[in-house]
Amino acid sequence: MFIEASLLILIVESVSEILFNDEKYADALDCFNNALHDDEDNLDAWDGKSQSLIELGRFDDAIACIHDGLKISEKNANLINNLGIYCFNYKQSANVQEFLGYLPDNDTEIAQKITDFIHALNQSCKQVRKTKNEKN
Repeated sequence: MFIEASLLILIVESVSEILFNDEKYADALDCFNNALHDDEDNLDAWDGKSQSLIELGRFDDAIACIHDGLKISEKNANLINNLGIYCFNYKQSANVQEFLGYLPDNDTEIAQKITDFIHALNQSCKQVRKTKNEKN
């Protein structure tokens, strides 16, 4: 039975997403790698692969993956979002400027959301430090 390549890629992507949603990140990563083997310009696969790598704690590989995907499309919102998640959730301040560089210059809504997020994160950190100090 012959299956068209684009249909096969769609099936692999669907299986990958199911595995990812079931928190089977290593298996999902394998599927995303297979999808990229068949189509290295597949931005959905780059997105899923980078998310899987982040969930597996393979941060250096995740950043490399995000960069590889952004070489194909530097305006891919999912990959830029993954870079932001990586930077902010894993306290990777060295990459924050790079993340901000991908944002449109005139997008004040995104800039405001980032500012609000950073403010909320700082408040949370202050609260955690205060709670730790009270316990000591």
